[in-house]
Amino acid sequence: MGLDKSPEQLIKVGLAALKQKDYERAISTFQQLSQSGEVSTNYRLKAQMGLIRAYKAQGNNVRAHELCQPLLNSRSPAIRQWAHDKVKQLDAEISPQQSHNISDVASGFVPETSGFVPFQSEPEGDTDKSADKPIKDRPSLNKVSNTESPSLDNISDSTGTHRSSLFHYQTLNRREILELEDGNAPKTPDGSDNNNPSIATTPSSSIATTPSSSIATTPSSSIATTPSPPPNPLEDPTQIVPEQSQDVLPNRLKSTANGPETWAKGDRLNRLKSLGKVSVGRLWFAQMTTIPILFLVVRWLVATALTSTGNYLQFLRRLLPINFRVSNIFWEPQYWTVLISLGILTIAATWLWPLLLRPTDQLTSSKLQTYSPEAVQLLRRLCAKRRWPFPKIQLISSELPLIFSYGWRPRYGQLVVSQGLLDQLEPDELAALIMYEMSHWSTLDWVFLSTHGLLLQGLHRAYWFLARWGTERSRSLRLAAGGVATLSYSLFWLLAKVGCGLARTRVPYRDRTTAELTGNPNGLVRALAKIAYTMTAAVDQQGYTPPLLESLDLMLPVGPHRAGKSARDYAWGALNPLRHWLSINQARPPLGDRLYTLSAYGRHWRLKPSLSFAHLQLNNGSRGLSGEDWRNLLVQGGAWSGLAIGLGIAVIMWLIGAIATSLDFPLLAWFYQDQSILIGIPLICAATGQLLRINPFFPEIADIPPTSDKKLTTWQTDPTLIPLSQRPIKISGTLTGRPDLANWLGQEWRLQTTQGSIALHYMPYLGPLSNTRELVPLLNQHLQVTGWFRRGHQLWIDIDQIQTQPNQIKPSQHPIWSVIISLISLSYGLWIIFRGG
Repeated sequence: MGLDKSPEQLIKVGLAALKQKDYERAISTFQQLSQSGEVSTNYRLKAQMGLIRAYKAQGNNVRAHELCQPLLNSRSPAIRQWAHDKVKQLDAEISPQQSHNISDVASGFVPETSGFVPFQSEPEGDTDKSADKPIKDRPSLNKVSNTESPSLDNISDSTGTHRSSLFHYQTLNRREILELEDGNAPKTPDGSDNNNPSIATTPSSSIATTPSSSIATTPSSSIATTPSPPPNPLEDPTQIVPEQSQDVLPNRLKSTANGPETWAKGDRLNRLKSLGKVSVGRLWFAQMTTIPILFLVVRWLVATALTSTGNYLQFLRRLLPINFRVSNIFWEPQYWTVLISLGILTIAATWLWPLLLRPTDQLTSSKLQTYSPEAVQLLRRLCAKRRWPFPKIQLISSELPLIFSYGWRPRYGQLVVSQGLLDQLEPDELAALIMYEMSHWSTLDWVFLSTHGLLLQGLHRAYWFLARWGTERSRSLRLAAGGVATLSYSLFWLLAKVGCGLARTRVPYRDRTTAELTGNPNGLVRALAKIAYTMTAAVDQQGYTPPLLESLDLMLPVGPHRAGKSARDYAWGALNPLRHWLSINQARPPLGDRLYTLSAYGRHWRLKPSLSFAHLQLNNGSRGLSGEDWRNLLVQGGAWSGLAIGLGIAVIMWLIGAIATSLDFPLLAWFYQDQSILIGIPLICAATGQLLRINPFFPEIADIPPTSDKKLTTWQTDPTLIPLSQRPIKISGTLTGRPDLANWLGQEWRLQTTQGSIALHYMPYLGPLSNTRELVPLLNQHLQVTGWFRRGHQLWIDIDQIQTQPNQIKPSQHPIWSVIISLISLSYGLWIIFRGG
């Protein structure tokens, strides 16, 4: 009988159940895996060890003792040693009355030695006491072992012959399985102790992973980071950052010692207070404009697809000797079809979302109580006040810190949290985030984004599945899969941009409401900063944005953002005058702006802040726009600024023509009669704006020395920079990005450096679709990038040229393509006006 989930997912489910003390479920899950003949020996070995752990925690020491016996006959000395230590512990705990029930069990399970990192010996009697508690309540799990763990490459069979791993280290050499038992972190490869509780290193390779199941945090300890995302229906668990860049990641992850987890807790209200009334006009305007825009865009996409299909069928009708009738439905406007379909999708979202997410468990109030009693208390108070039932909370096994919700009425709403979120936040931080999410439930944007997010999930899943499926296929299937995947991503990108405005507009209202509901703006400040950093660590570790994180972007409270040890690291988002204009295409305002505003709420209530921006206010003055800022914004906008100016000119000319027509003044009446000016003039102005932007945006780069880490850090924290600022950069690192077919449009290229990973913008000679020929062969290679450093809502580098190790130089053609597109728009606009209409 086949497994209902992948082996990696079953391991995750068993671990989650074990930590929640649901031992029956853990045993059932591990038994399903250990008894299956369809999985590798490594997974069955891990499952058997999980069974031993579960039976021991349940008090069934006799059964645990029996399961240890086959491991005593393993060909691996390390495994035999672990089993011997475990049997010794069990013998000490088994009573004399039970000892006669222990019989020797013949081993029908012979484990392989490949891909397994053995346990370290543990002190007697300590394992269960720490493991049975929630992770955040444990003082520390990563204790240093007295002896170094044997390397994976040094494990040999009984004949002494070296056996290489049969499975890739990225999938099987994972610490969450191994640290399940003891929580002991091995020494580093150089023999030094690894006392950092936020990172566990594997001696056999340079990869560093920090799974949530193996990390313990206390209020004063480091945050448990999640550099490697978990297996999930929406993401490929084998795709993490490649070997070549592993030397960068440990240093990056160790920087958590200076991150948000070290901030002071700050004060909170003893009694809730209001911040006063606030106008919700912007939110209602965003709702009333975004909903019809989505409807029109979806209707246009459906009508275009049906029209194209109808035309193709008519072509086949003329081509083939078959007489068939093409229905008129292919040329109908499809207004009612789309409206009814979206209505059905909205109501069905409550049942469709679980099919995509596949939650591992339902988080009841009693289970949530173990993580945050405050969250349960606040939920009960809110639900009683609003007359809502206690919300249903679904748990997904992802180690990414995720929280969002969906539904069309509070009675049918579902709150979704990940295991990574529960493990990484303090109780008051978790309570603040849950109340942030619950504050959506009484507004229309929650219903809209629930349906909209479902559309995005379907398109993104199709894109990722086809991109992964077509990688190993024949050339024809590969091209077909790549083409459809690229089309799916294009539709996903288009619909995501439709919802960005509403998603961004609602965030400040929710932050304010959360501060009022909890009286703890400092808790939300720390929570947002922690999960933003953890997401960034996952992107750095994997080499690109995890698919689940990208597909849920509009629904999450925060996205990837580099954390810092002080307010200066968030100064750009808090103080830059153009911060909101430069975030207009993002799903959320800059994180620094949100932390600044939440800290202002604390100052209003006279609370001691977790993060203070007071000294930055004095040094940088007003956050408003000056005349120079407006000029920079117009140049920065380029084509968009020109388009807005062109529309304004066209509308004024049209109004003048209307007045001239009413006054019977034929010299200007043609402005009103000729509709071509409403299209031609905006196109001409947009092209002109783009042409004027090229030289300031892409200045000449002389031969510059390599950029130092100190200078790069200064640029990242400078609150005055905008993308238009001229900062030539030359930096070396490892090129990472999405797999081949998933990156046809250059969706995401990143450079892994000593400062973490930085996004790259690259335009090949033949346009985005030639990325497969230009950059894909360089994936995971060390190279040097010369270009322009940009500081906006995110950090990125516009590439001027790339130099590889053999001194091969690949120039980027972004300026040339900007000129080509501008000239085409300019010519088309002039042609429309000269043609008239």
